[in-house]
Amino acid sequence: MKRMLCNSYSARGIFLLVVLLAGTLGCPQKKERAANNPNTPPKTNDRHAEEVLKDVFNQSVEILNHLENHFGQESLLHLVTRLDKWGASQSPDPTWQPDPLFVDARNELNAAAKEMETFVALLQNIVETPNAAAETPNIAANGAATNPPTPLTAESVQQAADAAIALRKRFESIYQKLGSSAFFQYTQIVNETEEILAPLAKVAKSQNMNAEQIRAFFRNQFQRKSTDAAQLILAFKHLAEMFPVYAETFGGESLTFRAFDGDYLKQAFWCRGVSSWARGGRQKELDRACELFDWTVRNIMMTSVAQTQQGNNAPFLPQPVWETLVSGKGDASELTWVFIELLRQQRIDACVLGANIPPSQDAKPVQIPWGVGVLLDGKIYVFLTQFGVPLVEEKDVTLHPEKGIVFSNVATLDELQTNPDLLKPYLDAGLNPQFSEFMVKNSVLMIPANPIAQSQRMKILEKALTGNNKTVLYFTYQELKERFEKAANGRTVQLWHYPMDVNWLGSLNRGTADGRLQFLEATADPKNPRPLWKGRVIYFSGQKTGSNGAAKELQQACMSERQITSYLDALMQGRLKNFEEQMRALQIQIDNSQDEAEKNDLKQTQLLLQQEQANYMREQPSLFLFFKITTGTAHYWLGQVNFEESLASANARNRAAALNAAFDYVDKKVLQKPEADAWKHGAHYHLGRVSECLGKYDDAIKYYTVSSPEPDAVGRMFRANQLKRLTRLK
Repeated sequence: MKRMLCNSYSARGIFLLVVLLAGTLGCPQKKERAANNPNTPPKTNDRHAEEVLKDVFNQSVEILNHLENHFGQESLLHLVTRLDKWGASQSPDPTWQPDPLFVDARNELNAAAKEMETFVALLQNIVETPNAAAETPNIAANGAATNPPTPLTAESVQQAADAAIALRKRFESIYQKLGSSAFFQYTQIVNETEEILAPLAKVAKSQNMNAEQIRAFFRNQFQRKSTDAAQLILAFKHLAEMFPVYAETFGGESLTFRAFDGDYLKQAFWCRGVSSWARGGRQKELDRACELFDWTVRNIMMTSVAQTQQGNNAPFLPQPVWETLVSGKGDASELTWVFIELLRQQRIDACVLGANIPPSQDAKPVQIPWGVGVLLDGKIYVFLTQFGVPLVEEKDVTLHPEKGIVFSNVATLDELQTNPDLLKPYLDAGLNPQFSEFMVKNSVLMIPANPIAQSQRMKILEKALTGNNKTVLYFTYQELKERFEKAANGRTVQLWHYPMDVNWLGSLNRGTADGRLQFLEATADPKNPRPLWKGRVIYFSGQKTGSNGAAKELQQACMSERQITSYLDALMQGRLKNFEEQMRALQIQIDNSQDEAEKNDLKQTQLLLQQEQANYMREQPSLFLFFKITTGTAHYWLGQVNFEESLASANARNRAAALNAAFDYVDKKVLQKPEADAWKHGAHYHLGRVSECLGKYDDAIKYYTVSSPEPDAVGRMFRANQLKRLTRLK
């Protein structure tokens, strides 16, 4: 049972181990400066200084409102620097209170850093054989020996074993508090090392082993774990450096803005933009929630299984909300998180509905999200985010001539528990019976938490944002948890672990998202950089058409094969000309040189340049395919833009034209193009929704019933079954 439920999550667990043993050894991280003392900063009567600070604040807000002009971490660092200057002038908020969970987490992480340093030093003494120079004490100017090598004895091995035990217990404690599965992995790895060190200490003592014998014994035992000890030490060193950096994100009292804040602010402003128009002008909160849920399902394509170009399953990199939004893809957890953050901007409380799967010998414990609970008037309304449909009774499913399927009501969690038959239509649509039993009997309420969101600086910044800039930045985990506990009717309410995983892994791999989103930078026109990025971000603001709309940018991101070929030919000719000029210059240097060694060096440089040219020539087909793929993405998003336009009441006269355009973009330029295969799962759903609105119900059923391994296939089949039922009633 557990294997079946955890199957789609196994790749993520593997990735966490990869991060520890490989990913953490990447580019060095820049440590963020320590938190400021939150004492009241000195005030100034200098009007000029006040005006400068006001300009700094307004410029920061302007950047956040127009992130289409700012790509990558570097631009966010400039933003944070501006806000930090403004934040330094602000007074602490006397009503702000620290969250005990985050205070404890920060203390634990700082303690883990010190314990890791101790453990690494002791482990390094066992792993690395000192050379003769290192064994010779350094002599200071006054004649005293300094930094003598640490002798390796049975006692020092026991110290390493004790340090491993302390570190393992620390990781266990952090895991219990935050639930981040990374720390579960770290616990296991330290435990494996502990299982070698403890017996070794006893053997070394009983057999009076010398240093060489101890190292040989350790190497022999460690090699059986199929792990490189030196690489493990490097990874642990990096973790020890990163723990204090990550710990500072839990320091809510500080008014210092940090690099991590940039991503959080980007997420909040985008979600505010989307929620302000995607709610459809609805006044009732449940209606708003329904509209935002529908937008999420249509705009975030479900991708639970990543694949390499060879078709093999690939490890996932968990995504923050902002990356899920801009990439337009995510698994059930990421789609769930986006929906919750959109609701937050409408000040609607939401939690994750899921099941706890306990650990086994070969797997970590996991939380499996299957829905979102929206808290309104003491009731928890159920949205099945994993399946892409709300929980409804069939009597509340109707057919509108222009909108297709309409859900007139949403069932509550209490109704589900008292009436499990609510799930029967979903069982008929492919919902696993065992999983449905979990949903009814073993559901827990999981509360997302973000230490940045509960920081004092976000509370102060939120108050400073007014008018159209008003954005929800501040919320407290404890208060949200208490509100859901009142409505839970005895159900377990706990922390949702997934955001903690994302935050921690994001800190380890700072800036790597820029590489994953490189396709958004593609352009064949240097005068119009990043049209795909611009179009997607402008779309979040609600500017869908017009001279400054998303559609214009997305259309500029679309390139025909002729345009791509012409661009690459021009690019190649320029590069080849550059290669030729460099080769001629090198040859002149060779001919004029009288030094044989210098000539050989220049000839070697020529060979390297020739290899670079050959590599560039081989890359041309890949570049061609890269541009074709980005064009497919632009067409897919143009289909979404046109569908949104068809839903707007102001466009009633042009509704049919918008729907037909939405259909054609995705049918002809995505579904029928091999280079757009990455969007086919979303394309089938999109065409089904458009067909519903056009009254072509048989076509909609055809698109919904295309076979798919993704969990939202249940929701698509549910829609297909409801269309069959409702059209029979006509």
